[in-house]
Amino acid sequence: MMNENRSNCPQTTEIEAFALGLHVNNEALKSHIKGCASCRALLSAYQEFYQCFEQVDESSILEPAHQIIQKRSRLYPLKPLQPAVHTDQLKLRLAAKTVGTGYTFIRGFVNETEDIVARLMRNDSKAEFILYLIAPPEKLKQNYLVQIQGLKQTWLSDETGVVHLGKLHASEVVDAAIQLRSPQAVFQLDPLKDSDKKAIASGTFMIENPASEKIIIHIDDSQGKRLYQIKIDQVTGLDAQAKVHVSVHQAGYCHLRPAVNGIAVFENLNEEKALQVKIY
Repeated sequence: MMNENRSNCPQTTEIEAFALGLHVNNEALKSHIKGCASCRALLSAYQEFYQCFEQVDESSILEPAHQIIQKRSRLYPLKPLQPAVHTDQLKLRLAAKTVGTGYTFIRGFVNETEDIVARLMRNDSKAEFILYLIAPPEKLKQNYLVQIQGLKQTWLSDETGVVHLGKLHASEVVDAAIQLRSPQAVFQLDPLKDSDKKAIASGTFMIENPASEKIIIHIDDSQGKRLYQIKIDQVTGLDAQAKVHVSVHQAGYCHLRPAVNGIAVFENLNEEKALQVKIY
């Protein structure tokens, strides 16, 4: 009889990673799966989903990149796993015209410490790609800046680990390295209408976080629309030579902009709602 109580079982992310060929030398995990009908059923379901074998030789995982750790921001390089099918078959499958609303699994990716797994999926009806991150909840609770080797465009993951890549050519991403970057600084703002004590001029607000880092928000109505200029005033450890991005999050609003000369511009913000700004 299948054990419905999974309190003593490994996390489902570990079972999924095992189905992708990771943790193959973890004898405790293999022993548990062998003796647990619930985990065997879960493993079988993942294997069927990914159309891969129970074990993949470790040599099929490309040499992982060095993990760069800054003061708070972290860079997680993800490398592609060996495709579950032959490359030519994969290209044929990508080229095939499909119908329906299902998703096709394209390829798996993994970081150096094997605690972040990503699966590249294609929405068959829209011909759009998504990247689905699989990691412990504490690693997914923040948005990541997502960069794909060879592409200038950047994306943000949502709080559930989903990255909507949109319409791309499969060849641009299927063999590419992927980088996830966590925020360098985060600012939580009260509604601006209640922020008189932070105002440094009419329509200009100085915001400071617990780490004594600062941004300045200036509201500009001079161009016929309400623009919000976010200037990075002081952020510890920010690389002046690197391309900096700023994200703004409100209920129903999440956008990413590059900072030009330390300033990113947004519009359509709601001054009566709490605001979160992240610097990458």
